[in-house]
Amino acid sequence: MIFNELSMMFAFFLILSGMAAAVLATWPLTVKRKVYGAADLSLFLFAVSLYSFGYAIEINQHTLGGIYDA
Repeated sequence: MIFNELSMMFAFFLILSGMAAAVLATWPLTVKRKVYGAADLSLFLFAVSLYSFGYAIEINQHTLGGIYDA
């Protein structure tokens, strides 16, 4: 019971951080276009957001088969 509540809370924070990273990924391309490395930072933040969303989906699975299929 405790594990389920902790995994749901952890997944919520992962989704929240993924959304923040996705929003921040657009900022270097719009505001700091002339700064060297802005595109690299944007790509990195987008990859972090994808990883956070994927791990949140994986951590919400309750069976081993569900984890492998996610």
